[in-house]
Amino acid sequence: MLEKVFDPYSLGARIRPALLALLPLIVFTYLAFPKMYELLAALAGAAVSFGFVTALGHYCRARGRAVEKVLIRRWGGLPTTQLLRHRDSEIDATTKSRYHGFLSRNVPGWVAPTPEQEAQNPEDADARYQSAIKWLLEHTRDTKRFSMLFSENVSYGFRRNALGIKWFAVCCAITPLILVCTELFVPSVSFLSSDSLSYGFSAVISLILLLWWICVVSDNWVKDAGIAYATRLLAACEEDTLRRKPA
Repeated sequence: MLEKVFDPYSLGARIRPALLALLPLIVFTYLAFPKMYELLAALAGAAVSFGFVTALGHYCRARGRAVEKVLIRRWGGLPTTQLLRHRDSEIDATTKSRYHGFLSRNVPGWVAPTPEQEAQNPEDADARYQSAIKWLLEHTRDTKRFSMLFSENVSYGFRRNALGIKWFAVCCAITPLILVCTELFVPSVSFLSSDSLSYGFSAVISLILLLWWICVVSDNWVKDAGIAYATRLLAACEEDTLRRKPA
């Protein structure tokens, strides 16, 4: 159903992180209150129809963009900018020289900074690199022709946005654990309508996702996807790649 409403990027990079954050609450409600299944199904349809999921995706995107600004300062620039720098060793010097040459020939008015110019004025060099990247982005928007690049872009967007909503997701994962522990260990409280096995399974799902959000979703996890995307984007700087007409 969601595939019919959202484009592939929005679904993969914005909606899925948000739904993953809500998953512990969804599983808990379904298992702990099985009689509410039909109501949940109806609410899910209404959520899509009335834009709740869209709003959730926009929230996820906004939080991702906010955390990205912090990450850029920590990293010392976007991965695409870093990889074009002479002083960065992620891409070997020969390949980087070929990329600089391609951009110099194809980007109107663009001249690659020399190592000396970059060392003397790194801000100006970064501004030039960013200008070239903007040109490259505009010429690689065909998602069918550059399908691998698009996949890396979705992966980066998913990780960035997941980091942006990390603590919201942690709260969503902790809530079922608190409710289950209260049901199990506070004799005077009993509010769950299913058997202990069902909401015990819910607690396990919540714990696994809680550990994933805490231990896996991190700055380095996002940066790894950023480097992969930047590497794939710059790989388009092979002349025959951009000039070759699709079959």
